[in-house]
Amino acid sequence: MVYHRAIAAACVAGGLLFAALPAAAACSIKGALSIPVTMEGQRAFVSLKINGHEGRFFIDSGSAVNAINSKFATEQKLKPLVVAGDQSHVSDTGSLDVTGVADQQVRNGWVVAPQVDFVGATFKNIAFLATGRLSGEDGTIGQPVLKQFDVEYDLKGGAIHLVKLEGCRASELNYWAKDGEAYSKIPLDTSDQRDNPMTKSTVFVNGVRMRATFDTGAPYTFITEKAAARAGVKTTDPGVTPVSKAQGLDGAVNAWVGTFKSVKVGDEDIQNGPLEIGASSADFDMLIGADFFLSHHVYVANSQDKIYFSYAGGPVFRARPTAVEIEAAAQPGATGCALQAPTSPTMLGPGTVTTLMTPAMIKSNIEGGQAQLHGLMDPAYVDRTAVLVHLDSGRDQVGRAPPGLDVHVGDRVILQGVYRNEALPCHYVPNLVTADQGQPKPMP
Repeated sequence: MVYHRAIAAACVAGGLLFAALPAAAACSIKGALSIPVTMEGQRAFVSLKINGHEGRFFIDSGSAVNAINSKFATEQKLKPLVVAGDQSHVSDTGSLDVTGVADQQVRNGWVVAPQVDFVGATFKNIAFLATGRLSGEDGTIGQPVLKQFDVEYDLKGGAIHLVKLEGCRASELNYWAKDGEAYSKIPLDTSDQRDNPMTKSTVFVNGVRMRATFDTGAPYTFITEKAAARAGVKTTDPGVTPVSKAQGLDGAVNAWVGTFKSVKVGDEDIQNGPLEIGASSADFDMLIGADFFLSHHVYVANSQDKIYFSYAGGPVFRARPTAVEIEAAAQPGATGCALQAPTSPTMLGPGTVTTLMTPAMIKSNIEGGQAQLHGLMDPAYVDRTAVLVHLDSGRDQVGRAPPGLDVHVGDRVILQGVYRNEALPCHYVPNLVTADQGQPKPMP
C-alpha cells in the first residue's frame, strides 16, 4: 500500500495537532492525518470517496483487513484482485478466510479500488475484502491503515489522528494529560503480528489474566464465555441476562450481560461494571470495545509498542440493553433512548424472495432487531407480511411488504433499508419491500 507516501502531502504542523511536544528534544512530528469522525451509536464513522463516490466507513481497530460492502463494491464496479496461484504462474482471484467472534471461517473475495480519497490524500490501487455481512455501512478501515501510524483516538472529541513521529522512542506520549492528571501506559503484545496485526495487550478480570484486543469495531466490551467462567462468572448465574446475538464478519453468537467485580486495564480498576459475554471460541479472551474508547483518550503508540490512555468521563463499560429496558425507553416522556438507526432510508437494492416468514420467525426477527437497534419497531409494521430476500449483493435481509402486496417465493423485489420514525420516540421503520417485479421471465 502507499499510505506512507501520501502522508507528506497531508502533513500538518506539529503544533496544530499537539498542545505540547514530548519532552525529549529530538522527538518531532514527521506528519499527521486528522480524521473527523461521527459517532453513530457505538461506531466511529468516517467519510471517504472511492472512484469519486462518497462512502460511509467505520474505524475498526479489531480488523486485520480493510473491508467493503459487496453491494457498494459492485456499484463502484471494483474489479477482483488478481494474484498468482501457489507454486504456479497462473493468475487467480484472491480470497481470504475470515474468522471472528463466531470462530467460523468465511471465505471472502478481494477487490481493488483504483482511487481512494481520504482526508485530503489520494491513495491508488487499495485492496478491500468484499463481504455481504456489512449492513448500514459501506465498509471498514482496519489495521492495514492504522498499523502504519501511531493512532490517537479522541472519539469523545470527534477525531482520530494518524501520526508519524521521529526520535520519540523514549518519550512519554500522553501529551494531552494536564500536569498531575492520571494516565496509564501498557505494553502492546506484538506476537503474531504478521497474521494477527491487532492492537493487543493484557488485562485482568477478577484478578485473572486475559488476552485482550482493543477493538473500536466492537460496540461493547466483550468477553468470551470460557474466559468469563475462568473469572468466576457463568452464563447460568443469577443476574446474567440474555441479550441479542453478538455479530461479527464471520457470523453471530449467543450473548449475555453480566456484572464483573473488577476489570483492571493498566492502572485503572473498573469495579462492578457490565460486560457482554459471548458463546465464542475465538482466539482471544476479550475485546475492549468502543465503550472504553468513548470514555477514554487513547494513544496507540505503534512506534513504541505501547498504549497510553486516560479517563475522559462517562461509563467505561456499557451493557447492551435488554428488551425490557428498550420498552421502557420508548415510553412517552422517557429519556435515555439510544436508537441506532439512520434518519433516512437507504436502498438495499434488488433481490429474490427466498422465504415467507412464519409467525415464530417474525417474532424472533423483531426481538433481535429491537435489541440490535436499541429501539422499538414502529407498530404499524409489526403485523405486515415478512419475507427473507437474497439480495443481488449477496446479503440476506428481511423485508416487510406493504398492505395489499401479494409477495411470493421467487419474486424479484426492491428492498429499502431501516430508518428512524421521528414521529415516535425511540421507534424505527424496518426494511421495506418497495416494489415487486414478479417472477423472472424464463429465458427464450
